[in-house]
Amino acid sequence: LTVEGVDPVAVASSSSTNPAKGDTVTLQSACSSDNLAIVGYSWIELSGASVEISDSSVISPTFAETETLGALTFQLTVTVTDGLSNAQNTTVTVAGIDPVAVASSSSTNPAQGDTVTLQSAGSSDNLAIVGYSWTQLSGASVAISDSSALSPTFAAPDTLGALTFQLTVTDADGLSNSQNTTVTVA
Repeated sequence: LTVEGVDPVAVASSSSTNPAKGDTVTLQSACSSDNLAIVGYSWIELSGASVEISDSSVISPTFAETETLGALTFQLTVTVTDGLSNAQNTTVTVAGIDPVAVASSSSTNPAQGDTVTLQSAGSSDNLAIVGYSWTQLSGASVAISDSSALSPTFAAPDTLGALTFQLTVTDADGLSNSQNTTVTVA
C-alpha cells in the first residue's frame, strides 16, 4: 500500500492590486491551505521594477512601492510538512495619480485691449507638474504670450464676447489633466 501526500494550495494576493506610487503593499497568503500544516512560505518577484520584499519567508510580507509605473508579478510557494509544495502568482499594477488642473484668469470680464493673465497656480500633483499647455478653444482669436507658461498673458480683442481657454497640466509620470476657463470681453 502506497500513501501519497496531497499537494497544498497556494493562494497569493495583495492588499492592493492597483497602488499608487509610494504606497506600501502587503503580499498575502493567509488563504493558502493543506490537509497537514504549512511550514514554509517563499515570496519572489518574477517581473517588473525591482522592489525589496520585507521578509520573503513570512505569510504576509510588505514592500514599499516602486517609483516606476507598471506591473509587478510575485510568486508565492508554500511548502508543507511532508515536503510537497505549490506555487501561485499575483500581479500588482502600479498606477500614477493624475495631476489636478485649475484654470482661471486675472479678469473674467476685461475691457477691449486690457491685458489678461491666464492663471494655473492652483494646479497640483502628488509629484511635480512638469508641463503647462494653454490652448484657445473658442472666441475671437488672440495671441497667447507663451502657451507653455504657468501664467501667460493676452490682450483682450476688440470683439465683444466669450473666449474659452483650456489648461492642460502634465506631471512627472506623463499623466495629464485639463480644465477650461472663460473670459468674456465686455
